Amino acid sequence: MTLRSLLGLADHQLHSIIYFIGDCTFKTPVPDNVMNRGLIRYIQGKTTPVLTPAEVTRVIDTIQRGRLAANWQTHRQHVVQLKARHANPSFKTVSTHTPVRQSVTSPPSQDASPLDSPSPLCPRCGNTMVLRTATRGENKGSQFWGCSGFPKCRQVAHFR
Repeated sequence: MTLRSLLGLADHQLHSIIYFIGDCTFKTPVPDNVMNRGLIRYIQGKTTPVLTPAEVTRVIDTIQRGRLAANWQTHRQHVVQLKARHANPSFKTVSTHTPVRQSVTSPPSQDASPLDSPSPLCPRCGNTMVLRTATRGENKGSQFWGCSGFPKCRQVAHFR
């Protein structure tokens, strides 16, 4: 549905296919476009042209213009969106016009307990920060925000 609306195509011009890989069995009857084998045969069975060569060129150009750069920042943004979506099951859509990553510039206020306020996001990698307690050194016993991506990301922030 999203591709149809973004590309300006009619319902008959785009075929939905759901393909499962791996060893799976369907417990209930599924439509013809849902499959776990025979994908190439299904695609080759669609022989009626639905787009003119000019429309194919226009669709390809539209997709190319709308693509995000394949780098670690867009990957991280995608991961943050997935974590947000799966952490809150009632979450329906992510707007592409609002920023997903929000940097934390100041630690949470002193009068709010860590359980009352949501964990801040790591300003370096975008993962959630976890409240930790120092176990050694001159800061032993003091609390701080540490990145949940430790040891890959070692970002810390003061708790108070």
